[in-house]
Amino acid sequence: MCGIVGVIDLHRRRRLPDGPHFDRMVDSLARRGPDGRGVHCTDDVALGHRRLAILDTSSASDQPFVADGRAMVFNGEIYNFRELRRELETLGQVFSTTGDTEVLLGAWRQWGPACVPRLNGIFAFVVVDGDTVFAARDHTGIKPLFYRLHDGVLWFGSELKAIIADPRVPRRANLEAIDCFLAHGWIPPPLSPFEGIVQLPPATTMTLTMSSSAVGGVVPRLQRYWRPVASERHISLKDAVVELDERLQRSVRAQMVSDVPLGAFLSGGLDSASVVAAMRREGGAVRSFSMGFTEASFDESADAAHTAGVLGTIHHSERVDLNLTATILAIAETNDDLLADASMVAVDRLCALTRHHVTVALSGDGADEILAGYPTYTAAHLARAWRHVPGPVRSLAHKAAAALPATTARYSARDFALRFLSAADRGAGRDFAAFRLSFDDDTRRALLRKHPCDGHPIERYAAAIDDAWGETLLKRLLIADLTHYLPGDMLVKVDRASMRHGLEVRVPFLDPDFIDFALSLPSHVLLGPTGETKVVLRRHVKQQVSSRIARGKKRGFSVPVGAAFKGSLGDVLTAALHHPSFQDDGPIDVKVVVEMLRAHREGKADHGHPLYTALVLCLWWRRFIVDEPATSL
Repeated sequence: MCGIVGVIDLHRRRRLPDGPHFDRMVDSLARRGPDGRGVHCTDDVALGHRRLAILDTSSASDQPFVADGRAMVFNGEIYNFRELRRELETLGQVFSTTGDTEVLLGAWRQWGPACVPRLNGIFAFVVVDGDTVFAARDHTGIKPLFYRLHDGVLWFGSELKAIIADPRVPRRANLEAIDCFLAHGWIPPPLSPFEGIVQLPPATTMTLTMSSSAVGGVVPRLQRYWRPVASERHISLKDAVVELDERLQRSVRAQMVSDVPLGAFLSGGLDSASVVAAMRREGGAVRSFSMGFTEASFDESADAAHTAGVLGTIHHSERVDLNLTATILAIAETNDDLLADASMVAVDRLCALTRHHVTVALSGDGADEILAGYPTYTAAHLARAWRHVPGPVRSLAHKAAAALPATTARYSARDFALRFLSAADRGAGRDFAAFRLSFDDDTRRALLRKHPCDGHPIERYAAAIDDAWGETLLKRLLIADLTHYLPGDMLVKVDRASMRHGLEVRVPFLDPDFIDFALSLPSHVLLGPTGETKVVLRRHVKQQVSSRIARGKKRGFSVPVGAAFKGSLGDVLTAALHHPSFQDDGPIDVKVVVEMLRAHREGKADHGHPLYTALVLCLWWRRFIVDEPATSL
């Protein structure tokens, strides 16, 4: 696990950043790789690497890795590198290291672009081989890769800050991406918040050619090498549980490969419990880590402790209070990608705790998106029926929901009801896309000083549903979340929070073979007729862990930002909104947010989520557009 960065002049005109500027680009990723630093430069290629040593921790596997005239930088882990190594050795290749980096370069040498579908792991890498520049990203986008192409020059990096550290790269906000961010609190690939910089989509390779005779721009050749496909095979729930157990065990076993200490996140939920149970069956002690909150409706520490006791882990837990301001400001200093998932605050604290004890942690992330864990899947089916209810009745329901008291508690009946009713009115596909709205359409229109010409956030999400290859509504929703929501929000949150502390997080549920298995299960094995989520995983957890955990409701890893905005966090937002750099030149009308904050503090509405979205935008603008510390507010 590492950070990678590079600048390549595809026209071979020696247009690289000077040494100090490239050093700044490399060292902007120091948190991702605290164990080592490497640079490889020629006249037209500059590659940089910050290393977090996991496999073959010796200097022999340092990067950039250069062999036989080829140079590579690689972020991630290849779990099946030993199998690939054995195959490559039978084909005559000889290896001098014991890790996965040299094997990855050997796979490229042997098979070229065809090596990528053979890889089982989390990865983003770039190879320079003669005149060919090749980049690839893992199946679901667990590891990030951003790039900019301008006038025949390619910039790339694990994080945006590495690219904008080159002073030749302009820091201009991407209005279309900001519109998506205000709608959902995250930005879907391939967009980025900076104009001219994009993400390489998940499961995609990019090929470019260097040529001294080329003029003008360069068109990259993008190719998708994997796509999730759903089916509805015939299998009983009992047999599905058995197969899930076998496949999850296989995935966990593969992802426990490590030359450094390893542990696991453990919440009070199904996903992490099933992963830790599989780790325990592999033998040996397992260190588990959880985070709790002093506010009862957000605290899962008791369930986590119960699971740890049942499984016999060496458990570490920490409880925090509502003073979230310091953590939010610290995250804003390093998080260059707009993300308003407030649970990142909790994940950040959890990663800090975990890194004190281990370097690698397994997580239950991804299970919700492939095993139907969100209540939004049930809501989409209910919305289809709700649209057949007579209009006057639906109108009365809207009025009744609006009359419910506003609250900042974790579970707000008013918020759920209003969100469901307004989304259901949008129609099939668009209802599901609207369930997670932060700012609705009317508010965004009032907020944005200038509106983007292309796209609409709801239509982007709905298009992902329409394009999904699934036989049932549920399967199309799962695939849309897997390809749209997961790489835009959940995986970004975990990658940035973990790498802020030099911690590698692995996700067994997102093994491609396990995904294919999950998407082949009958829809009723995933989502019960009365709305029960993750049916097959609940049965598995009941057998392997605890009936108490199996019966638990979906809670997520939320933090109480709504209450925090009534205190010091509201003061931080006020200062950020009124700072001249944002008030005068920012993309939104601050008066709209000021009014929302006033109503929130007076208890007239719960605007916790949109207020957090606005705060993240303000802090990001100050830190990465204006280039001033966010903590100086």
